[in-house]
Amino acid sequence: MNEIDLLKEKSDQSISIIDQYSVVMNDVLNNENKIIKLLSKFLGKNFHNAFEKVKNEISLCPKLIEQINGIKNQFQKKWTHQYYNLVFTTINSLTSIENSLIKCSNGLSGINENIYLDKNTNARNDFINSIQDILYNNNKIIENTLNRLYHVKSFDSIKDIEQSVVIIGANGSGKSSFSRRTKSIFGTNVSIISAQKIFNIQRVNHILIDSVPLNSVHEFQADEKLGKDWGSQHKYSEDLNNLIKSLVADHHKHVEKYYHTSEVKRKNYPKSKLERAMKYWNEIIIHRKMKYENYNLNIYPPRGEHYEFPRLSDGEKAIFYYVSHVLLAKENSYIIVDEPENHLHIGIASKLWDTLELLREDCKFIFLTHSLDFASSRIQATKLWNKKFTPPDIWDVVLFPNDEEIPEQLLMEILGSRKKILFCEGEKSSIDYKLYSMMFPNYTVKPVGGHIEVINYTRAFNKSKEIFGNTSIGIIDGDYHSDNQKTKWIENSIYCIETQEVENLLCDERVLKAGAKQFCCEDIKVENAKVHFFNSIEKNIEYQAIDYATQKINNTIKNNLLKKSRTVDGLKQEFNETIKKLDIEKLINERKLLLEKILNDKDYDLGIRHYNSKGLVKLIGNLIVDNFDNRILKYLETDSGLLFELREKYFKIVPLD
Repeated sequence: MNEIDLLKEKSDQSISIIDQYSVVMNDVLNNENKIIKLLSKFLGKNFHNAFEKVKNEISLCPKLIEQINGIKNQFQKKWTHQYYNLVFTTINSLTSIENSLIKCSNGLSGINENIYLDKNTNARNDFINSIQDILYNNNKIIENTLNRLYHVKSFDSIKDIEQSVVIIGANGSGKSSFSRRTKSIFGTNVSIISAQKIFNIQRVNHILIDSVPLNSVHEFQADEKLGKDWGSQHKYSEDLNNLIKSLVADHHKHVEKYYHTSEVKRKNYPKSKLERAMKYWNEIIIHRKMKYENYNLNIYPPRGEHYEFPRLSDGEKAIFYYVSHVLLAKENSYIIVDEPENHLHIGIASKLWDTLELLREDCKFIFLTHSLDFASSRIQATKLWNKKFTPPDIWDVVLFPNDEEIPEQLLMEILGSRKKILFCEGEKSSIDYKLYSMMFPNYTVKPVGGHIEVINYTRAFNKSKEIFGNTSIGIIDGDYHSDNQKTKWIENSIYCIETQEVENLLCDERVLKAGAKQFCCEDIKVENAKVHFFNSIEKNIEYQAIDYATQKINNTIKNNLLKKSRTVDGLKQEFNETIKKLDIEKLINERKLLLEKILNDKDYDLGIRHYNSKGLVKLIGNLIVDNFDNRILKYLETDSGLLFELREKYFKIVPLD
């Protein structure tokens, strides 16, 4: 029987059991008083609360049947082996109550006070045991199965993905809760490598030949690791100990197995898990060698005395810890690693997990991380975004958007933002980022380079706002863009500041005066700075006019790209029509007229809006005080009133949130 038929058969069997469960439980409720009298007499307990839970279970039966039918109807061959097992074992778990239902049903068919109080001891005991199973041992089985199937939906995005998975989310986004809840579904077929680690180790002074240490490792791997009881720290402190003890025990069994073989064959026998763990550690920590001697692990540096395992750094211990856990994980299991970058340099972490994924190709790795560097290093992995977590167990885990228009690293940085996104020019050290972060505190500000990147990323992000659950705006420098182009950009939430360069804002007269006052400078310095500004315009009129014409021509060409003409003459005609729009003399003259007007009127405010120079803030601001740009930015953090004035003056059309 193939997997599809087997799942359908188990689904139909489980639905039949649920129907039977509903019938038997309704009979139990109808005989509530008799059953309570019987159980109280022989067990001396009060069972009234148990019957309230039965009523709740019965009400959930139709919902569970609906969920099972939904899964049965959507099953596909391309599901991964792990996902199929997840669904199958969850549905199949309902068969555990079948025998109890049969006994309970048989007992109910003949229930009366006399037969169970005075006669037929075996039948009475069977009935008591089965009713206890139903009321207690199988209590909440319908509710728990339903919750488990709800949680299966969290895996919809990876059910047909064979490679490893990275789930990305910020601290507090529910990643660890996700792993704990997943454990409760997968049962023992999961190994959880916790983010919390205590690298405590004791000397091994005897050889362990039983399976106790390995059982302890598997129990810890499957443990929810909630840290909710006094024994939790003890579990963590014994983890590394049990790993090493398990590896040592396995090693000696392995050696014993091949001890009586010929010398030639003995040289070629497969390595034990301990030997393999040391091999992988030695390949990563190449300047030292780990050896197993006299029941303990010793480290040999290139020079000097060897030393024991406890003297290793936490990072070096972490490598051995991860390798050991992965080697000892059960076959065909999920290996869930919470914060896999812990204690490790990103370069080593990437190399380590590359090795371990190849080492256990039978397992599926699920990495839970908030490290964008680590997530980016998993090139072949499928990345998921933990979009939202609603306690106690609802995760909105979605496939990471594969948007070629926005770099993956940038997407990872902005997806978790609870604020809207503001794309701007520059980088994190630039004035753009610092100033906009203060002016627009309700946005997450992301500098992305030039104005083309701002435009493209804003459009791409807003095009997929349903996926991201968020929207963005973009702010770019004036750069002589036409009014017609600015209007079109506004329709796409992209706004031009009313100066050619963002740093011109720091040369606003109100800002200069505030700086002079704050830094205890004479008022005359502001006037001197303005005079220097006008002198600079006068000196550079020709250059400014040429620069203006050059950028205007470039903008015109960029915004009037040639279409694909079918003929040579058509292409020439279109090109000539585009060139005709460009009157260089006119552009230069109109710019000169504006600059001359600024000089004649001594219109400082208009000059700040139209003068184009990357070094303007140093040219003017440093006449007030040295390092003016950095010092005034720090001051602006404390003056919300001045920030408001600048925003109203230069960014009035930009939404505040």
